Amino acid sequence: MPAAPKKLNVDDLLRRDDLKVDLQVSTHEDEQEKRLRLRKDFLGFLVKDLAPHLLAMVFIVAIGWYCFLVLNRSGSTAVEKQRAWSALSAILGLVVGVITGKGIK
Repeated sequence: MPAAPKKLNVDDLLRRDDLKVDLQVSTHEDEQEKRLRLRKDFLGFLVKDLAPHLLAMVFIVAIGWYCFLVLNRSGSTAVEKQRAWSALSAILGLVVGVITGKGIK
């Protein structure tokens, strides 16, 4: 006959000053739950981490392309070309900063 399991009074343990109690309850994860959790994590990565970077890159490329069009168009005024140069130099500074910042780390 197996021995009866011991009963543990958690209240007594929590009231003791010389004892630290860590209580963790976890369930077993089967294959289907694991696949679902990993898929959810991957989709969260795509939406939260990757999509903003890609969207920012698309906007920067579009603005740079527009600046090149303004600079190469013969009908652009001097003010438009000055603004295009300013935006293009800011974009190029951003690209150099990102590249050198990533290289230093």
